[in-house]
Amino acid sequence: MTQGVSGRRRLAAVGAAALVVAGLAACDGASGEPTETPSETESATQTGSPTPEETPSAPESPTPDSRIEVEDVGGAIAAAEYFLELYTYSRATGDLSAWREMSDPECNFCSNIAENTESRYSSGGHIEGGEMTIERTSGTAPTDSSPYFGVDAHIVEGVSEHYSPDEAEPEVLPAVRHVMVMALQYEDGRWIIRGVEVLSSEEVEGGN
Repeated sequence: MTQGVSGRRRLAAVGAAALVVAGLAACDGASGEPTETPSETESATQTGSPTPEETPSAPESPTPDSRIEVEDVGGAIAAAEYFLELYTYSRATGDLSAWREMSDPECNFCSNIAENTESRYSSGGHIEGGEMTIERTSGTAPTDSSPYFGVDAHIVEGVSEHYSPDEAEPEVLPAVRHVMVMALQYEDGRWIIRGVEVLSSEEVEGGN
């Protein structure tokens, strides 16, 4: 049964093109007729570019939607959206505890994001900017050919600056629109990300 189309959801600021730079894992369970669920429209207060004297404040740890407690397509979509929020939070702060807890050990995308983020922060670097927006999501239930829930997500990552202690200037990555699919499984009362695949990525002209 098809439900309402999800709304635009804006997430906290963080780095951009790592979805493409990081290695990706193939995603099972994404086939079949998609079910779309509504997503509350949210907005995060945006701040202007910091002056050299300012230090960007760290975002708060995200809180999952209550739908995440249910083992159904709506719950899978809520879990996928929360995982994307953890992506932005982890990249902005270097705190990977919740990201690792939700990631399957065999999810290459998950482990590569964690390793790249940990490496940057442990060397004294950090990431600024890169506001992420979820444009829409849809999901599918497990089938005879796949044991996983599948979630398709259309997202936009804004321009980001990646700082390294041995570089005078940051690496600036442009705004990018991604289409990605995620495989999830509900196990022992919680959602696990089994795999993520970015199907397409394109630079957003004039993106911020």
